[in-house]
Amino acid sequence: MLNEIALETLQEYVRIGRPTGGFLEAVIANDLMNAFGSADCFNQEIMIEYVRYVYNKMPRDCHGSYEVYVEWIKSGGLEGQERKREERRENREENEK
Repeated sequence: MLNEIALETLQEYVRIGRPTGGFLEAVIANDLMNAFGSADCFNQEIMIEYVRYVYNKMPRDCHGSYEVYVEWIKSGGLEGQERKREERRENREENEK
């Protein structure tokens, strides 16, 4: 089972695009060689739990490579993307008036 701090870190990454530490960054980027290399013994033992969480609980477009990781942070996560959609919607409505 993922510890509370790791779970909160992953949730904040998804929600607002908050950067994680190097271990979770490697997990999110699907770089398991670096993830195992930077994990402590406990996290090495539960690596499958991290992989399952990322695959099953996180949006598909926020994991898979370092490039995707960086772009997700730049976008502001789910909240940042929602703000941008709302701004575009408001701009469209203004232009239609």
